[in-house]
Amino acid sequence: MCRGAGLGVVLRPELTSNASAIIRNVTVGPGNTFLRTNYPHAALYSAEAGAICAAAEGDNGLLRPGIIADLAVTGNSFSDVLGVNVVLGSVDGAEISSNTFYETFVDQPAPAGEAFGINQSVVVWVSAANEVKFSNNTAGILGPSGRGCVAFGPLVDGVTGLPQGLLCTLATSTGLP
Repeated sequence: MCRGAGLGVVLRPELTSNASAIIRNVTVGPGNTFLRTNYPHAALYSAEAGAICAAAEGDNGLLRPGIIADLAVTGNSFSDVLGVNVVLGSVDGAEISSNTFYETFVDQPAPAGEAFGINQSVVVWVSAANEVKFSNNTAGILGPSGRGCVAFGPLVDGVTGLPQGLLCTLATSTGLP
């Protein structure tokens, strides 16, 4: 279980713009629980934003797809995450499957990743990514600052499985008891 104020899982190489893939074949899950993550993190100029963050930064922003390759985020539970739950950037080949996102966005998120255009009001944000597949994910009871399930930045190609691969209940909640 990842519980507390910080980030959960971060794959964030800082490279020059001509680098090749350095992170391959990573699976996050199954069975992880991300509870109350992403709270104090307000780094505007960092792509570290989300309970799970896989994004490669270069001198001038996110690097091209392929720095992170063949990533699977599968069979995890996310609850009471403040802001975006999963950030995918600079990825070539990702599968987001069988995850449950519940009671997220119970408060106004910090502006983490703002310089990269990361949307803190959606469950999953994807930018500079190829071949991203969604299947069997559910998101329920988004809090008052939640605005949707998925948002995209520039340079995204080959996304499959939406909307049925990430079913969203946009009902709001009153927060934790």
